[in-house]
Amino acid sequence: AAGAAVEMQLAATRQESLPPLPPPPEWVHQALAKAVKDLNDLGQVESSSDAALVAATLQKLHTLNALPGYATPEQLVGIDRPAFDWTALVVANGEYSALLNQLVGLFSPEWPEPARDLDVVNLLRMDHSFAYTQLAFETLHRQLDRVPITISSLFGALLQDECLLSISLLHISRQRAVLMQRFARTIKVLPERLVEEHDAQVRQFIQLIIGLPGEVANRLGRQLPDMYAPTQYGHLLLRQWLRSLHFVLQCEESSEYFDLSPYSWLLSQLVNHFHDAATLEYLLRVLKDYAVAPNGRKVVASILLELEPAACLKVAQSALSAQLNLYVLLGAAALESAPHWKHCLLQKLPLQRTPSENKQLFPLVSYLHVVAPAQLQVLFNQLLGIWSKRISLQKLSGQEHLAISKLLVLAGKCLCKGLDVGLDSKRQLHDGLSHHLESPDALQRHVGMKTVELLFNFMEQPDCKDEDRLRFNYDSMRETRDWHIFEEFDELALFECPRKSELDEKPSPEHVKELEAHLRQFMGSPEEEQTVQIPEETKDKPSEVKENLKMQLDSDDEPPLDSDDDDDGLKPYDMSNDISNTLEQRPKFLLDLLQLLRSKCENYQVFEGALGTAEQLIRGQLARHDAKLALDLIRLFITLEMQFYFEDFERTQFNCCVAICVAHPGPCAEYLCRQFHTDNSCYAANVRILILQVLAAAAKEISGDTNETDESVSLDIVPPAAKQPRKFKLQNEEDSPAERLAAAQRIIRERLRSKTRRYFSKPKTHLGQQQERANPYHAVAGTFFFSLVRGQRTRQMLYVKYEDIAHNIDTQLLVNLLHTLSVLVMCSQNCTLLPMMTREIFDLCAFVRFNVEARVRAATLQLIGIALVTTPAQVLTQHFAESLNELQRWLDDFVRSPLVGGETSEECRDLAQQILSTCYTLFDSAAMEQAS
Repeated sequence: AAGAAVEMQLAATRQESLPPLPPPPEWVHQALAKAVKDLNDLGQVESSSDAALVAATLQKLHTLNALPGYATPEQLVGIDRPAFDWTALVVANGEYSALLNQLVGLFSPEWPEPARDLDVVNLLRMDHSFAYTQLAFETLHRQLDRVPITISSLFGALLQDECLLSISLLHISRQRAVLMQRFARTIKVLPERLVEEHDAQVRQFIQLIIGLPGEVANRLGRQLPDMYAPTQYGHLLLRQWLRSLHFVLQCEESSEYFDLSPYSWLLSQLVNHFHDAATLEYLLRVLKDYAVAPNGRKVVASILLELEPAACLKVAQSALSAQLNLYVLLGAAALESAPHWKHCLLQKLPLQRTPSENKQLFPLVSYLHVVAPAQLQVLFNQLLGIWSKRISLQKLSGQEHLAISKLLVLAGKCLCKGLDVGLDSKRQLHDGLSHHLESPDALQRHVGMKTVELLFNFMEQPDCKDEDRLRFNYDSMRETRDWHIFEEFDELALFECPRKSELDEKPSPEHVKELEAHLRQFMGSPEEEQTVQIPEETKDKPSEVKENLKMQLDSDDEPPLDSDDDDDGLKPYDMSNDISNTLEQRPKFLLDLLQLLRSKCENYQVFEGALGTAEQLIRGQLARHDAKLALDLIRLFITLEMQFYFEDFERTQFNCCVAICVAHPGPCAEYLCRQFHTDNSCYAANVRILILQVLAAAAKEISGDTNETDESVSLDIVPPAAKQPRKFKLQNEEDSPAERLAAAQRIIRERLRSKTRRYFSKPKTHLGQQQERANPYHAVAGTFFFSLVRGQRTRQMLYVKYEDIAHNIDTQLLVNLLHTLSVLVMCSQNCTLLPMMTREIFDLCAFVRFNVEARVRAATLQLIGIALVTTPAQVLTQHFAESLNELQRWLDDFVRSPLVGGETSEECRDLAQQILSTCYTLFDSAAMEQAS
């Protein structure tokens, strides 16, 4: 509201001699209100059709001319006027504010994308006035917590736009200039409310932009886009700042149109918060080239002289490092009219942050000598007083002592020139020399001698003979690595202070070439360098990206190729910005994915695009949808057919099913188990195997079990098809028995070892140990396990005589079922339902352990072993003692030699031996507890 009030006052002031602009007609308000209602009725954007409806709604506003459009150069300088006064639309209850709030409220992590949804982006880019830009930024900022990825990408698009920030800064400067002209008579005596409100709005907007990288980083963490890195972000904003300044410099009487204080405010914040020495040096070179022209010098000096104190020091240091002409950059009156710069150049920089390189000292002393020789004399006396004291030699570091000595010599070179120097200064030099000669530091001692030698020789008359001049011997330092320091002192002695006419540079063709080169270097590319200006045409088409500021070169201007040139002379086509058809046709929403895969795909690109992005869409969006959509997707994917060839189709199908089940585990697990138990006419064996593998993989992912991720370790826990889900094949007896045996032995042995440590060892805490957390799988463990165990097909496979079972199909399903149950029990550790699961395991294994198939017996033994090491020992000994006794007796007979009736499979005997050891350990621990 304050910003709108300022704009209304601005319009009144700017158009005192012109009739006021009429407000927007009623049909504009009606069109905006209808657009708000349509967006509100939409609710949320869940499909491409919803996104198209939003785009059509915004396009209709442009078609009806219900929006103010974009600013033009003529409007910025007051030559042209808009048809209506659009200020009322951006007040707190205005229709444009309501439209933005409603639109941004529809944003989700998937929509919009700046590169595709151009109608949304262009609405946010509305730069008719500063109030429109401010409203867009603040509306986006309020939604940063809700959809940080989407909002940060949109902020990136707005900040990288080559017009938005630049024009907004021009609007700000223009508004303030009008207000300052209106209150010119009273502003220096009394503060004006409108000016203060305008300045507060501007500073708030600048603070929002400056703090944006930190806020985005807090929400995105390691996903922070590169553009929000401090160096890149600061460089980006400085480029936008320079584009805006370039427009100001093109105006003949810029002071009549623009107030430059906002440029100083923004530059101060950028220098203080995103300081990068190299970037700042590049910018200052450009500003120095701009300042060669009289109008440019006035503008640049006005901006730099209003910088904050901390920014002044950084700018001064960068300017000296770049060896820039401070007289051109700051002007002759910097020390008189800017207290911050006076303190920086006469106190902070020479006395506290003294530069030590000659190239930095030359421009500083030259500037002070030309604009304020009296102040340079005061500075010389201050430096001499510090340098000559004994305590300074003890307190100053070697680098600080060297820097002060160099600056003292250079100031003396410019001041003395054979003139008489006071006796007090000579006495201080003598005292300082005696103190330096007593220093134990050889370098410090010789630097003091060199300083006194040069200063005394500067004080001599020009016709003084060479043999009468002071000379010290430095041969002892010649072979050391510090000899270059004395060569640098000799360079200082040869320096001749320039006159004012030499520092006052004039425009020339060489300066124009330097400006072009420095612009190209700072803007980052030749195209951007040529176009640091505001576009001269409005953006008429809302669905197109706003025009670049780049200078387009006509290809017809190039000389034609000779007719006899071959194809080798042709330039290759640049495909770096091309987007493949597959990427273009990828669905962006789950509903679009469901609709695409349900129907017959038109071509290979559609099918490939849908499957290529399916898992990402499911993991990113499904958790925010209800279970009905998850059931529709799992129903689709477990029977999905490969309409066109797609590499790793089975793997993609499996991963998508797991992602769906993880997003909504309860309903999906219940549905999958119900489908697994249907009769044989419903699904083929490979679909049922896929269901079992999806259940096992989903349980592991939900429980966070990532310890056994290596394939060779987890072959027996998760079947090979789940790890490499290509073509589903029936498992043969010869399928890696040694690897499966080793994996099962290792898992049981590791869990047995941890269980044994828990029985007989005191718990130890480790500093790097992870904190315990709740297992989210416990909430759905019963649904996964009991829905699978207590179904019709499980009872049929477990409790029907072997002779009545189809040998190839049901045996394979039984092996996979036992593997899946092992995973479900393993993921249920510490679950309250675990004792009931263990009871079910003992009951179902009592029959199936006598199966004639060795692989079935091995899978059964593995399930028993997992149950024993997962269930707490107290529960086993108290509630399953009878079952454990019976199991132990059976295992004692099982592990005997096959010659005396034992197990014929070596793999099964080894697994049984591990389980038998577990039983003995449990009985021993129970006996010890009873004895104690």
